[in-house]
Amino acid sequence: MSNPLKTAPAYSKFGSNDKLAKALIDKFPDAGWTLTPRSLAAKIGQLDKGNPTWWLTREKETASLAELLELPVADLGVQSQTSSHLFSFSGFPGLEPLDLTREKSWFLAEARLDPEKSVSQFEGGVLDDWLEPAVRTSFRPPSDFQWLYVPDDLERKLLVKGLAVAGNYEVLIIETLVDTTDPLRGRKPLVVSVDADGGEKDLMALVDRPEGAGLLVIAPFMPAVHETTSSSTHFKGWEQRTSSEREGRLLELSSGAFQRWTWTLLPDWRERLLKGVEERLNHHKTDTHFSAQGVKNWLERFDAHEQWFSTTSDLMHLCQIGHSISERKLPAPSDPDAGKKLVNLLFKGKPLYQSMQIQQLAQARWNHSELSWRGSLPMESWLSLAPPVTGTTVRNELDAIAQGKNQSERKKAADRVAKMLEAGNPDALLSSGLIKKCVQENFDFEHPTLAGLLVRDMLMRQIAEEPLASWALACFDSERRLVVDSALDAVSVEHLIAAAERLFQEAPGSAVTIGASEALFMAVGRRILDGTVIPPALMPIARSVIERMDLTTAEWALPDLWSRPLESEDEKLVWITACWAWSLLPNAPFTMPDNWWFPGWSKSLPELPYWLSELWPDKKCEQVSLAWNQFFSVVDGWLKDVEQPMADAPCILRMGCLMKAAHGAWPVDSAWWNELINCRWAERILLKQLEKAGAGAAARLWPSFLVFERNAPVDRWYVFSWVRVWLLQQLKPVDALNLLGEEDRRYLMQVLFTLPPELRAALLESLALTPPTVRYGGELAFFESFGLSSAPALALFLAHEQFGRAAAICMWRWDAGKAMRLLGQKKKLSTLEQNNLLDTCPAGHATAVMAIVCAAPESFDLATLADWARKHLPIAGRHAEHLVAIIKTAQSSE
Repeated sequence: MSNPLKTAPAYSKFGSNDKLAKALIDKFPDAGWTLTPRSLAAKIGQLDKGNPTWWLTREKETASLAELLELPVADLGVQSQTSSHLFSFSGFPGLEPLDLTREKSWFLAEARLDPEKSVSQFEGGVLDDWLEPAVRTSFRPPSDFQWLYVPDDLERKLLVKGLAVAGNYEVLIIETLVDTTDPLRGRKPLVVSVDADGGEKDLMALVDRPEGAGLLVIAPFMPAVHETTSSSTHFKGWEQRTSSEREGRLLELSSGAFQRWTWTLLPDWRERLLKGVEERLNHHKTDTHFSAQGVKNWLERFDAHEQWFSTTSDLMHLCQIGHSISERKLPAPSDPDAGKKLVNLLFKGKPLYQSMQIQQLAQARWNHSELSWRGSLPMESWLSLAPPVTGTTVRNELDAIAQGKNQSERKKAADRVAKMLEAGNPDALLSSGLIKKCVQENFDFEHPTLAGLLVRDMLMRQIAEEPLASWALACFDSERRLVVDSALDAVSVEHLIAAAERLFQEAPGSAVTIGASEALFMAVGRRILDGTVIPPALMPIARSVIERMDLTTAEWALPDLWSRPLESEDEKLVWITACWAWSLLPNAPFTMPDNWWFPGWSKSLPELPYWLSELWPDKKCEQVSLAWNQFFSVVDGWLKDVEQPMADAPCILRMGCLMKAAHGAWPVDSAWWNELINCRWAERILLKQLEKAGAGAAARLWPSFLVFERNAPVDRWYVFSWVRVWLLQQLKPVDALNLLGEEDRRYLMQVLFTLPPELRAALLESLALTPPTVRYGGELAFFESFGLSSAPALALFLAHEQFGRAAAICMWRWDAGKAMRLLGQKKKLSTLEQNNLLDTCPAGHATAVMAIVCAAPESFDLATLADWARKHLPIAGRHAEHLVAIIKTAQSSE
């Protein structure tokens, strides 16, 4: 139907799409409108013209429009097209759905093979065979078993939807692997997306998968595998010999004999997503306040460490907010009502009680310390926490009492309501939009980030005004501790001082005192790293924490905290970083022996302890954690006050030592490059810091890098380092060579293919006076190794006894114009130079050279010229008379 909206009888009541849009929002406020009236009017216009894309995934909005126009939904034209190929962004309804048949999804993450728990990549297939069949490595369909762990919920849904729309393989979306027993017995390649972890039952379901039948499992968790030993996996071992075929297969699966991948967000994923959202809004000419750069700037201030907006779903909710208002109206990091303001913005246009309910529910869950703060909970737990309005009854239950046909029906309905009032109503709680179903019968906050920010608001007030007991015990809870830390980071220094003063009013050695003092100690350490001026009133915090530690063991064991575990590498790093940061302050709180725990307060450091030397990121990782980045930052801060570089600097200090040398503060040691080059994460950090240091850093570091490279084992291939590329890009070729000694230049000739063309030319030029030793017959290959860009330097070699002829050959090949200009110039070439150029002149350039020779024969050595003329006389053409004259003149002069 053409223009189904404007031809509807009820349309005349409004007269325009703008008035229709306004009436639609006013009459149906609960439909979840996320657009301004102007933008909604544009969507109505698109629908009237036969483009229902925006409406396809919005049933409530479509039904409201149909009701207002007094039309059946089918008459709107929304049902005439299928939406199976569209992916809607539930966190940002105002963004156009993605058409997966013709649009590529964003690139925010990549699959990384688990090197410790997976078989060799060459023993199994590769993930591209599943994700990108068009570029797969084999013509055969996948026959291996792969597990792809995708922790990000939105990324997982988008990935699975894309595979389903592509249609290369069958895609099943189920709750657990146990739910797909029959399809698993088939032989065709199969993609299975699961939502919940079935534990051992999952492995039992996989046992029935036929050998060689390809299977890709996409899940929000890694499979549970058992630790294996050489005895249990030996092909002649007891377990293998006495097991049935199914038992053997189960043993194989439970030991993790398949490839496992992790879908890892890229370092700049937030910037990429923001840019993609902006481009999409602009492409569809959506009326919006959204600014990718503006939201990015706000995030860098409010959530620089990705604690709150750490998933694509979280960020899409923020984009939804930034779509409706300018990012300049978003709350500041120190705003004690930041969480409440963000909730109000997200629930804008909805009843006020909804934002109040999420605040009440978040605080209730936080205060029930027996319940976990993160993750899902059973419905019974939620009903015990829910505010009365959400946990009791709903309107239709009350209507059932009033509409009962007789007393018996009304009594049954009333009894049902009474039970709900007593035990809570799951349907009412779910329909409130506060929680969502996660796995099986467990539920979580619909907006966990906003719930956490609301609790942060509460904690900021407690830290500023209330006794320490109101928040300190949460420091002994690994999930709640992070929220406490974020609140401590957000409050003012004055409020930190107030909390510190209350600290010394508590009983020494109590759990409250321990938890609060260690949390304040860590918070002040982070403030020091950020450059905050720390007032003397906060110094007693350090004494209260350090006095509990056994410093006599600091030489071989890292002193432990009482309220925070130090099991993982990151946990140790965070603790060490805080201590090092404190030691950047001018005065220690009390006298202590020199130690690596507080290096800034030590005059002479002892030997590096094992607990510090053992720390170093895996060379295979792509990027290091926030804990490592903060540690490297505090190392830089400490090294500023170190006057002399350490001999044999340990790995953890080398990057800082290099950066100080890059700024010219001290000479560079070539050994500092070791363990950093060809290490991806280290080179990434180095490049960022080098760019800040400027071009002068390249001149200071380049010679040491080449010494390191030259003395390294051949198989290390440091020549391909991106740091090396950066160093050479900053330097002029002449400067890069002038910084080097003769031995370094000779070495560069062995790796010419790794040098920029301009540097190869400069290097060749520098060798003109003292050419290297090259076997006779190898001269041409010598010049060819320098490449075409070295052509300007060839003229310097024309007069050389060994290299002259080869130089002339290359000049004619690479820059014949230069060769002819040399022959025709007023300044006479030497006899050897003329002979080399004339003797190697290709037939294709002979006529042009004849013209030069005939115009000024006196510029050439007569004997040399006569030999060349005699050789080329058969092709002289119109120059024959001149060449004959040259030959005769030479003969008469003999």
